[in-house]
Amino acid sequence: MHESLDPTLAAALDEPLGPPPVPLFDIHMHSGTLEATADYVKAARLYGVDRACNLPLGGLSEAMADRFGDFFLPCAWPRIDRDPANAIDWDHFHSTWIDAFQRLLDAGIRYFKFKLAPSDGPPNGLWLDDARIAPLLDRCAAEGILVQVHAAQPDCWWPGHYDPAVCGPKQAYLDQLERVLANHPTLKVLSVHMGSNPEHLDYLARLMDTYPGYHIDTSATKWVVRELSARPEAARAFFLRYSDRICFGSDLVVRDGLDFTYYTSRFHVQRMMWETDARTVSMIRDPDAPPGGPHLRGLALPGDVLARLYRANAERLLGERQAGGAAAVPRA
Repeated sequence: MHESLDPTLAAALDEPLGPPPVPLFDIHMHSGTLEATADYVKAARLYGVDRACNLPLGGLSEAMADRFGDFFLPCAWPRIDRDPANAIDWDHFHSTWIDAFQRLLDAGIRYFKFKLAPSDGPPNGLWLDDARIAPLLDRCAAEGILVQVHAAQPDCWWPGHYDPAVCGPKQAYLDQLERVLANHPTLKVLSVHMGSNPEHLDYLARLMDTYPGYHIDTSATKWVVRELSARPEAARAFFLRYSDRICFGSDLVVRDGLDFTYYTSRFHVQRMMWETDARTVSMIRDPDAPPGGPHLRGLALPGDVLARLYRANAERLLGERQAGGAAAVPRA
């Protein structure tokens, strides 16, 4: 059993949930080696997932297609978060991602990721609304290509994991994304981890109401379940109101040697959260949970909302692109 799980509570993994109302589309995961990714695919299929957007941690795209067929959609991830802004080779960035944009489209890319949240050290001095990134965002908007953004981290990590004197406040990271939304009004954006702000549904509602291209996913199971379970009535109302703007995502990171229950537990807990009215404790240990937690208070979403959350919204965001009136890109 995976070390992140409570062994007693994780016994629930032996009890199948049954099929979901529609097959799930995991819009956010990270593949690893072929053999380790096979465990993810097995767990995903066990819980009704039959498609996923793959943000690979290695260069295995062709091998993935050979091994898993059309299970995965390929995505592009310019890793401009790895180096200080003044050390980024912007000519290389331009030639790789902007000059070669049509080649990426022809290869089936319909999804770009940017992570400009604090990680293990101070920020790299770059915000997503930087003028050097804008041409790529403009091209994505023109072609109808989705842009995924990881903008921030949990409230409870400021201070703690992050020193505000070094990293700045969380709101500064959220503000960079709102500037992008304002500067690129036709851009389709998927802000991961419930907009990196599940603690503040009123903030997310304002962005939903202001920016039609703004969408969020449910990835980061531990964080999202913890915060939504703290306010289940408000969370359910939010999901009902914005049911066409929220996508299912796991953010499972595939690694060699992980126990199979690492993958199944995240799918199990999320499906309980969305499909049931459970009032229980999550099997996933959470050092940031309140006393008596981590709580899981299910939202019991209706079938039509689940259908959009689990599949229809992802297919709409990823299944078509517009290019000067050209036909939509065929679905893989």
